[in-house]
Amino acid sequence: MPCYKAVDCLLELLEGMELNLHRSLLCVFLLLSLPLAGVYADAETEEQAPQVPIWTPPEQTRVETVPPELESAVTNLWFPLGESLQYRVYWGFIPVARSVVTNELVEENGKVYLAIRFRTKSNGVLNKIYPVDDYIESIIDLETFLPIRFMKDINEGRYHTREITTFDHANKKAVWYRIKDDKKEVLDIESDTRDIVSFMYYMRSQKKFEEGEEKQYRVMADEKVYDLYVKADEVEKFRLCDYGWVESMKFEPEAAFGGLFVRHKGKMWLWVSQDPRNIVTKVKAKVPVASVSILISGVSGPGDDFWVKECKYRDEFGVDEHESIGDEESKE
Repeated sequence: MPCYKAVDCLLELLEGMELNLHRSLLCVFLLLSLPLAGVYADAETEEQAPQVPIWTPPEQTRVETVPPELESAVTNLWFPLGESLQYRVYWGFIPVARSVVTNELVEENGKVYLAIRFRTKSNGVLNKIYPVDDYIESIIDLETFLPIRFMKDINEGRYHTREITTFDHANKKAVWYRIKDDKKEVLDIESDTRDIVSFMYYMRSQKKFEEGEEKQYRVMADEKVYDLYVKADEVEKFRLCDYGWVESMKFEPEAAFGGLFVRHKGKMWLWVSQDPRNIVTKVKAKVPVASVSILISGVSGPGDDFWVKECKYRDEFGVDEHESIGDEESKE
């Protein structure tokens, strides 16, 4: 079978599995990092992809010094301001992409907000057949930790979309807008409804789950508001690069819309570290043809814990021979 035909078959299969993580609530915890969103069954070159309008976000200025009126809010953040989380994405044992999550203070229209950003790019191998370059940003009010705006600029193969959601929590409304086809939706929300990025960081502030405990949340993803059910499994230990054996709680999320569960042909699990940072250390999705894994590869920024160190793997997308990317190599 010619190479491009094999690629077509694989992309069609992925599309049928509904592992569209950027449009699925399963991406809530890291979601956004897996380059399977919006997959289209055509491996045409980037030059043949349709052109879409460029959306320019509001003018931002990076804030180096915390304003006195926000010192308390920044001090009370449960994660370090300026933290950077780096992840590697694998298709089976093949590294296919890298994702970086950062946060900083920005000023827009005279007000200071928290900006949390995800940037995911495919590596050289995947880039030849299915280039991925995704940028996602959530602008958050520091005093309420509620989102003001959520924006995503997705470029995956021939699939391109730029979408923006603005939140009006006082009136319990959100406006979702897709720039390419000028489509707009006005949605009813709760006073504490969050987008998937701000929700992920909000969850880092919550008390640890007990084994077997299940909680329900409401989160907005694209033009829908979902009920998210998160169930804690058990604490597991596995090896991550030169971090050694790390202890993380295993979770299995499940989403429902309009009272009906969103069913998928694949399964997904995620692991959250059992230390003050509460970071996602691993995500795993099993689909009929392979297993997709997302592993933390480095943490930088403020702090002096063991996460803040350089991960010494062979190259940008190298794999430590003991790293757990396939079936979990657990340790009691």
